[in-house]
Amino acid sequence: MRPKAGTIEYRLAFIISAKQQYLGKGSQKMIKRNAAVFTLIPLVSACAVTMTEPQDASPTPSIPEEVIAIAGPNQDLMSAFLRPEDSCYWYMHNGPVEKTPLPLRTADNRPICIQQPAEA
Repeated sequence: MRPKAGTIEYRLAFIISAKQQYLGKGSQKMIKRNAAVFTLIPLVSACAVTMTEPQDASPTPSIPEEVIAIAGPNQDLMSAFLRPEDSCYWYMHNGPVEKTPLPLRTADNRPICIQQPAEA
């Protein structure tokens, strides 16, 4: 029984028959082969080794030893820097979403700053 013209079933049957005529047997094999290739590409690329430049075994921070000695725990001293606006040391905290500059603090939670020479 043929679907009536103008119905959804008629349109779907037309699309399916047109697709079958267009693709043919050779095209179906090509589609299967391409699907296999495009499935394997992400799997193989996930195993690729990324090459990075070698880093020093013990990199040194760019802040004075005295600051390192009084800095509290759980702060990234490798990213610490002196901010000229307030003459205090800051470090970059790597949060789950973004990097945030935070003041470098001592173990008793005081900010680490340097004294500016008095201006005349």
